[in-house]
Amino acid sequence: MSSTAMSTAALTITVLMIVTWVISLVLKNASIVDVAWGIGFVAVAWMVAARVDGNVDRQDAKIAAANTKRVASKAADKAGALAKKAGKHDMVKDAAAGAAIGAVVGIPLPVVGPVAGATIGAIAGVVKNMKSSGNRQGKAPAKKSRS
Repeated sequence: MSSTAMSTAALTITVLMIVTWVISLVLKNASIVDVAWGIGFVAVAWMVAARVDGNVDRQDAKIAAANTKRVASKAADKAGALAKKAGKHDMVKDAAAGAAIGAVVGIPLPVVGPVAGATIGAIAGVVKNMKSSGNRQGKAPAKKSRS
């Protein structure tokens, strides 16, 4: 294997793992590394093929598009499951409500705008949740027992 291929592979996997690490910190979920390793093998193969071969022909592009679609679909399914799980959390509900109110309030304000208003509203919702007497630690709601 040439030095170009080795350096391309090393750079590709390094960038992918750093991005995965940052995402895992944001999500507070280290299990996403399992998915990233699979994506890493595909990414390294694509990048080395493109760099060493020197050109990407139509067939390579079709294969890459099909693989990207498959991987993106799996990632979207996993993200949807995480979002559904997070949506049951009281803090997320308060943040979403605050963001919606902040966005509406921020629309007529030219300096603030809806994006900044939503951000400020979401922060206010999280603070409200953290200060509420029943949810000091921002815990998920307790599961109801069936008796």
